[in-house]
Amino acid sequence: MKKDEKNKNDIKYKPWLQPWSSLGTWHFLALSFICALFAFENIQLSLLGFFFIFLFGISSSEKNQKIHTPNIANKEKAYFHSLDKKQLQTRSILICCVFFLSLITVIKITQLPTPKDNQITNSNQLNKLLDENSEEFKKGQELTFKLESVRGLYDGRLRLIISELQPTQTPKVITNNTQDESKNANNIKAVLTLDNVQNLFGADSNQTLLEGTYYSALLKLRKQRSFKNENTTNSDEYWNKQGIFYRCLSVKNKTQFTKLDIRVQQDLSQTLQKNLSQHRNNLLQKLKLSLKPELSDARGIVYALISGDRQFISSNTASLFQRSALIHSLALSGLHLSLVFVLSLTIINIIAFFKPTIYLKQPRIKLAFLLSLPLGLIYLWLGAFSPSLIRAMFMLTVAAFAVLFSRLKKVEDALVLTVLLVAIIETNLIFELSFQLSVLSIFAIILFLPLIQLGIEKMPFLYGRSFYKRCLRAGLTILLLSFSIQIFLLPITSFYFGEVPIFFFLNVIWIPVLTFLVLPLAFIAFVFAALSFNFLSEQFFSLSALICDLFLNLLIFLNNHEWLNVFTPLRPLPSASLAFWILAILMIVFITYRFKQLKVKVIHQLILVLAFALSLYPVLLRYSPYSEAKQNIFSIKMLDVGQAQALLIESFGQRLICDGGGFNSKYFDSGKHIITPILTYNQAPRLDFIVNTHPDNDHLKGLLYLLENFSVKRIAFNTLPTENSSEKILHQIIKKNHLNIEYWRENKRILFSQKENIKIYIEVLYPNNSEEFINTNENSLVLRFVKEETNNTPKGLMIVLGDLQQKGLKRFLSKNQILESEVLILPHHGSESSLNLELYQRVKPKIALASTGYGNNWGFPSKKVREALKNLNIPLRVIGEEGEIIIKTEELCY
Repeated sequence: MKKDEKNKNDIKYKPWLQPWSSLGTWHFLALSFICALFAFENIQLSLLGFFFIFLFGISSSEKNQKIHTPNIANKEKAYFHSLDKKQLQTRSILICCVFFLSLITVIKITQLPTPKDNQITNSNQLNKLLDENSEEFKKGQELTFKLESVRGLYDGRLRLIISELQPTQTPKVITNNTQDESKNANNIKAVLTLDNVQNLFGADSNQTLLEGTYYSALLKLRKQRSFKNENTTNSDEYWNKQGIFYRCLSVKNKTQFTKLDIRVQQDLSQTLQKNLSQHRNNLLQKLKLSLKPELSDARGIVYALISGDRQFISSNTASLFQRSALIHSLALSGLHLSLVFVLSLTIINIIAFFKPTIYLKQPRIKLAFLLSLPLGLIYLWLGAFSPSLIRAMFMLTVAAFAVLFSRLKKVEDALVLTVLLVAIIETNLIFELSFQLSVLSIFAIILFLPLIQLGIEKMPFLYGRSFYKRCLRAGLTILLLSFSIQIFLLPITSFYFGEVPIFFFLNVIWIPVLTFLVLPLAFIAFVFAALSFNFLSEQFFSLSALICDLFLNLLIFLNNHEWLNVFTPLRPLPSASLAFWILAILMIVFITYRFKQLKVKVIHQLILVLAFALSLYPVLLRYSPYSEAKQNIFSIKMLDVGQAQALLIESFGQRLICDGGGFNSKYFDSGKHIITPILTYNQAPRLDFIVNTHPDNDHLKGLLYLLENFSVKRIAFNTLPTENSSEKILHQIIKKNHLNIEYWRENKRILFSQKENIKIYIEVLYPNNSEEFINTNENSLVLRFVKEETNNTPKGLMIVLGDLQQKGLKRFLSKNQILESEVLILPHHGSESSLNLELYQRVKPKIALASTGYGNNWGFPSKKVREALKNLNIPLRVIGEEGEIIIKTEELCY
């Protein structure tokens, strides 16, 4: 009798606990989708496709039927035999739908714009702006353009997408015919980043940027070109997929916007877009008036949580949130949209209080979902259609329709359908990193939350219905879930950001505070501001900002005591990322099987072996004695770091960085954003040597991040900086990390690498201690790399001369040293002031390299240097023209 009762109350079969069983069709479909996406060499998109099909497959099998069979191991077989003909037809239709939706997605990806689709034609004036030899290229020109979108960045900066670029001499009144010609010939899109927006409109400080409006400004036009380095992310591909192939630069202290009264006949969608932009702008002006976000970072955070605009948040505050793993909370997403549903539910309850009969027509949950759709669209519009918010809105829409038609089975269905719909409707969004992180975070919650809840249920000390026990369970759930999401997103965060925060525990404090205090208070204040109840709005905003300010003070306190640390991980290969995620899923499966006392199937074991094989490939690639790194005798990588210089020299597994580039911008660090991703690609953050030829910012500043975050065996300078912005930071790093600095001088010889009978030495040729200091350029280190092999004459491989110019070169060449080398790194980026025929003749290089920025204002390398090298039959390669240059001196393959 008891046995029969146990069978009647048997647990429901949940296929998500056995995701790899009896889903052969889904396996084939998932693999097909992965192969199709791999053809586009986009590993992240391929993995996303894998997860989408996996989720849809496992969730479509859930029918919530009870299985009455005493043998747990046979439940799956009994379940699938119990499906009737109609259910099987439904599954077949779902499979076909997802398959065709996937094909449509792949086709749409192939149809994304390419640079050839957007060439400037029939406009000599615009082409002059792109000609590096023209005056317009250097000084810019007054251009007329249409403002497509505005996005606020940290520290008050703005990123603008502009279109219909044309010189301002063109007529201000545009007819339909001329507008069509403009679109066909010159309708190019460009991205423009403004660092200083204080005097954007000159004396008229009350004007604001309005999307869909025409403006004119003095701008420089450039082709969209990012730093071209191997194994790094390329922003060109991202912008090209958005149909943007150009960028504009503001002219310092001269770029001011003038609003133009251009009358263009617009269609309904353009008129609607402009009107919506105007209304949104008016609402945000009311918001700014009540909130005054420019007064403090705390108020800037509140403003960002409502509008998605981060221009009133300082980069220091953003760094604190990044280092404490809280930066995701500043992006508008499902957390913020969930308040819209809560608001809808509250409104329905208020209406029902006065008119209870509404529940006779529809249940409360359906009414709440119905009301949440228009309110969600309003918030989506207010948040400027951010990618993560679009994902959340799509999920809300899918869930709403599922609830209305009583078809909601699992949240996975909403996630998969959301991604497929976004991929078809707005294909560009699937390449947005914020969208990918948002989707993968939801997937991690789907995977880990049931297991976390199951584990918490097994803890006796957490039993009870008291408020204390509930808070303890909720806090532990948030903590474990935050940790699980951080671990699950590790391949993506390591690959793109290069830093992983350790102190993620603050999510337990900040997420509840944000959800139950900050956001509700901010939304109430916003409603009062929209209704022009300014006094009430200011009070609620002040209270919300006060809470943010208290939390900011906590972050500052922790950071001052060096608790908000991050570590620099290696950037994984695609195979390692895939192996990591498969192992994570299998771990969930195995643990769940353990809880449910189910038998592990053979296919699970096979997939486990495959995952381990994939994870071993990067290890063998790096550490095998037959790997390319171990066999490489001597290779040079001149990195593309703009108008600066950075060299990566590798030999028999040893690595040396000579100079690290550097920019005056505080928003971009060449060491962090360019060199570190190259050095950590399938390798730990370790270096054998860091050498700085001289302490100018364009050679030193990029090394600061490496000195602070890498393990380095030997660090060498010719002298420390005394008069530039890097001086204070460098001394702090040396003191904090107890670095041992060497000062290299003439006649010093250092063993760089060796293997069997081959040794690579570094010879320091200049300067010596007795020579008079002229300036940092003229006293640059001169290094010559030499290969010595038993029974062979030493062979010069490369010579580096820093930024030596005429005085320093004359003094250096007077020493009559041996200079012959296969590769010559031109001094001072190939400037005319470093031209020296004696140097070229004595080095006798097979090739010369110049590190310059694309479209640099100085015209480096100079025409005279090019002509001199050409007359001596020395080939010249320039970073600004082709990107990163890789040379293996044994074969001189270039």
